[in-house]
Amino acid sequence: MRRFFQAVELPICLRALGMPEPTGVQIVAIAAATMTAPHARDFQRVLGASNIADAVRRIEALPAIDH
Repeated sequence: MRRFFQAVELPICLRALGMPEPTGVQIVAIAAATMTAPHARDFQRVLGASNIADAVRRIEALPAIDH
């Protein structure tokens, strides 16, 4: 997925969206807001805001060169 995003020049991390060092509180707020979107129910398994927040933290931890 990362390669696809890079190929079509879509941001894959918060740094690329102008948030160089998001705090835990900010990540949780973003995850909670994401869960209000109707498409959040379209995954094969039930996801919660904590799952989204964990995924964001993992992406933010990747080396900057991969973003």
